[in-house]
Amino acid sequence: MKLEKDISELVQIIKDDGLVIIPTDTIYGFSCLPTSNIAVDRINDLKQRGDKPFIILDTDEYRMRSYFKYAFADKIMRELIDDKVWPGKLTVIADKCSSIDYPFLSNVDTIAIRYPDNELIRSLNLKLNSGIVSTSVNGTGEKELNSISEIKRVWSDKVDHIYEDNTESSSASLIIKINSEFKEIEVVRDPETIESKEIMSKLDKIVKKCR
Repeated sequence: MKLEKDISELVQIIKDDGLVIIPTDTIYGFSCLPTSNIAVDRINDLKQRGDKPFIILDTDEYRMRSYFKYAFADKIMRELIDDKVWPGKLTVIADKCSSIDYPFLSNVDTIAIRYPDNELIRSLNLKLNSGIVSTSVNGTGEKELNSISEIKRVWSDKVDHIYEDNTESSSASLIIKINSEFKEIEVVRDPETIESKEIMSKLDKIVKKCR
């Protein structure tokens, strides 16, 4: 992916509590700072989804080690990286560390993290010194939009910036949830792609190794 010259503008918009739409390693998503109540509330209003938590996209391995509360989840994360599953199209939900104080997670005990292989997101994470919120571009119960022309038609007057570039997939990520107490994983969402099947086969081995 070739970054456009307006990356600095995009970063400043996000820093100023702005709401943007960006391409990711999977599909287009609404994005903002996870600490921004203003932007998170705007996403909730646009999607009409209530106060539900969002995925955090982060490419900083040091920072990622601070997200999960229990050692089992941390072991899984490390193995995902060592086994080249991460970066990749896998989102992991696990009990969040008590130091995580994102307002939209105040009423839940878990956090959802994805480590994407994506140049734009890496650049944003580095320049913002933070992970970023991501959620699909659609209203609740509606189909996700991944066509830039459709996204601009429906959402251009409702967000602060749309970053135009190709996404790296047309399907959302595989989502799993780690149960650290029982040392198990649960599949929350399976896009049933060839890649998700490959990830699942590796996950079985990783979980057994970490128990």
